[in-house]
Amino acid sequence: MHGDINSKFFHASVIHRRQRNKILRIKQHDDLWISDEEGIANCFFQFYLDLFRHGGRRDFSKVLGYVIPVITRDENEAVLKEITLLEVKEATFQLDGLKALGLDGFSAHEVFHYLRSKKKGSMFEYALKMDMNKASDRIEWDFLREVLLKLDFHMRWVQIIMGCVSSVNFSLLLSGRNVAEFTLGRGLRQGDLLSPYLFIIIADVFSLMISCYIANGDLRGVKLARYGPTLSHCFFADNALLFMNSDLEDCLVLKSLISYYCEASGQEGSKLHWKAWHKLVVPKKDGGLGFKDFQKFKIALLAKQAWRILENPDDLWVQVLKGSYFSNGDFLNAKKGYRASWAWSSILEGRNLLMNGACSKIGNGEYVFIWKDKWVKELIVDGALDLSVIEDVINPVEAKAINSIAIRSNGSADRLIWPLCKDGSLWKAIWGVNAVPKVKSFLWMACVRALLTCEALYRRKCAPSPACHICGLEEETDEHVILLCD
Repeated sequence: MHGDINSKFFHASVIHRRQRNKILRIKQHDDLWISDEEGIANCFFQFYLDLFRHGGRRDFSKVLGYVIPVITRDENEAVLKEITLLEVKEATFQLDGLKALGLDGFSAHEVFHYLRSKKKGSMFEYALKMDMNKASDRIEWDFLREVLLKLDFHMRWVQIIMGCVSSVNFSLLLSGRNVAEFTLGRGLRQGDLLSPYLFIIIADVFSLMISCYIANGDLRGVKLARYGPTLSHCFFADNALLFMNSDLEDCLVLKSLISYYCEASGQEGSKLHWKAWHKLVVPKKDGGLGFKDFQKFKIALLAKQAWRILENPDDLWVQVLKGSYFSNGDFLNAKKGYRASWAWSSILEGRNLLMNGACSKIGNGEYVFIWKDKWVKELIVDGALDLSVIEDVINPVEAKAINSIAIRSNGSADRLIWPLCKDGSLWKAIWGVNAVPKVKSFLWMACVRALLTCEALYRRKCAPSPACHICGLEEETDEHVILLCD
């Protein structure tokens, strides 16, 4: 491996990067701008000091009462045994960074399908997503300790765990230099292999609270079928999905549970989204950010499989499907059947998408039905179009479109094609600007009114006034910030 060449360009790049990463000024909570380096460093230091500061004495009784002792004597003896190198090796080699969605993910999918499909009835239900992103930074250590003890972990083991959690010092780097060091008062270190397990133990307390209220009838979850189980919540890595009855009384009970849990654990579960997800997944050329919509991506992959069936009819897997589902017909007209497999049902979804956009490219004209198939295509006589037999039922615009179709003279068979293509717009111009990505993102945010302005915050009830903090004369809108403010 060779490093960067010690050239003028290398040094100029280093200087440019250093200047780009340098923070020139910052605004405090009292709307005062700080521009000196020491003042900026103090602002950052105070922010992280407050973030990791212990929340003080709190009442855990409303939460800890739901925790049930589950650790046995044998389990305590096992965790207190001396750790061997063999155990470390086995645990390390069991780690896997590529894991599929767990079974809870399928349960959540079924609930969302049920809620989307429900059209009638007197009982209304909802799904609530609690975004727990960065929640591990606020986990209170005293609450973690009490939960571990309530679960019946041995005191010695709890002391070892709390020693690992609390013996943390942070250094604050600002503009390339160390400006402060501080000791944490709460929080779990992200990236630490122990932290996810401790976070799960804390989150399980909230799960126990919900389950207890569901069992007592104080909360009602969602039942997908009359004799099926009641589903109330699914927890994932950084968020929680709650499925509840939408009666006001149930909503107030759930709100109280969330409040008790957050007060005890230190977590917060709120986040402000400036643009809806369905707008962000729109392609860049159409005004979105081009994030991948995984539902549509899945259907697109299934459509690709349907296309492969059409292009490779002699492949073994295609022959297997043909023998089972369309032995006496063709794939495009095949039915689902009464005992269709999951794979066949999925491929049919892809076929539906494929047929919505595909059309037939005319060859010899033997297989295309002009009244049924998509063709904007033809009647072929001796290798040329003959519209005389249908001229009484088509208008001049349709006739012109049909006559514009190129006919292949080599006698090849009709085939399915994908005629859609890409085009450009204002968004293509924005994403084509010769600038760094953050500048392009800023231009996009300005065009879709997603900038964090005082007017936008005031509209979302997150600021007391929409007035501009710089001039104080007008509302701080996107146009005012970029073009009008003096």
